[in-house]
Amino acid sequence: MAILNDWSSFKLRVNILAPLEKVFSYFETPEGWEKWFLRKAIFLGSNDHQREAKELIETHDLYEFYWHGYSDDFSEKGVVMENNNVDEFCISFSKNAPVRFSLSREEGETIVTLKATEIKTDDQSKLNHYVQDTKGWIFYLLNLKSVIEFNNDLRNQKETLKDLITA
Repeated sequence: MAILNDWSSFKLRVNILAPLEKVFSYFETPEGWEKWFLRKAIFLGSNDHQREAKELIETHDLYEFYWHGYSDDFSEKGVVMENNNVDEFCISFSKNAPVRFSLSREEGETIVTLKATEIKTDDQSKLNHYVQDTKGWIFYLLNLKSVIEFNNDLRNQKETLKDLITA
């Protein structure tokens, strides 16, 4: 019997040896996102107010993301769909598909569960938004673990180095 893949969603989990509150701090401010995921994270609140580095991000904020290893010509724009300020953070990503980060405790560690949903299932979306996004999120979740547990950022920060899994 063949098992069919559900191309419309994926789930990834990583364990981090740190308190839940510390791990969540990497999601709730622009500075937090820049420590493990982005070169530059711009979050805009109401009236186009740009959040300061340590200012808390709110539900409905707009964002613009810039990565190390890429010029400012490459960015992702979207919206914060939910921030409960405790253990849930959800953004629109890759063609506005929701990406939810849920934090919980298991066996004395914090578990970050990433769930991407509503991915289109045409062939191009399967490749670009299921396969490629899964690969990218695996790296960045491992980088989050590395930054928090070992203070070691694994990202390529040189725009001139291309085609690396670390950017």
